[in-house]
Amino acid sequence: GNAEAAGELGDVYHMAARSNDAETWYRRSLAINPTDASTLRALAALLRRERRGADEAKDLERAATAQEEAEKREEAKEEADWADLMSKETVTVEEFRNGVTQGAQEVPIGRAEQEEGAGREWLPGDRE
Repeated sequence: GNAEAAGELGDVYHMAARSNDAETWYRRSLAINPTDASTLRALAALLRRERRGADEAKDLERAATAQEEAEKREEAKEEADWADLMSKETVTVEEFRNGVTQGAQEVPIGRAEQEEGAGREWLPGDRE
């Protein structure tokens, strides 16, 4: 199943004040993707609004916060890796593809090279 679609159905039922249906769909979504911060927060809000499951709501909020922090750390790492990669004058094909440092043949990035008399922008991956 599709976790995102199930979570969206939960939102629709939540907005329509059909709490039991909303909870069912939020839980289905989390069964598919238990780390979706948006759905974790939505279910926590529903439980709080219904004044039930206060402990579970707190646990859901903590899980959502932990997931969001992990995603932010991963995004920051990826941005730093790409910034480092793009600051180089040369980059390996593997570095360009993977965004990580690996040993391989180095190729120029962002430099115009002559190819059979016609200049063009050449990027890694064009030739191997």
